[in-house]
Amino acid sequence: FCQGNAQAVKVIDDTVVMGYHDGCNNVFGRDLMLVNADTGQRDESFLPTFDQFWGVRAIDGNADVLVAAGKMTSVDGRVVGGFAIFPAG
Repeated sequence: FCQGNAQAVKVIDDTVVMGYHDGCNNVFGRDLMLVNADTGQRDESFLPTFDQFWGVRAIDGNADVLVAAGKMTSVDGRVVGGFAIFPAG
């Protein structure tokens, strides 16, 4: 399923947010995923790409916003300073 170890997990409403390192399904740099807590189905529309191997180390958020922190300097080609903020939904 995913390479690397889970490094951070956060449940927000009915979604499990998982941060890990080394990619997923042989797509390297894919270090964060959303999974429906009831069905286990992964949200394939949420596919951010991180520029560093170690990926996401901390996650927080609520119904409005998701914050992922780690040793990244860019997410989806945008410069970030060790954390990225994603709007919910």
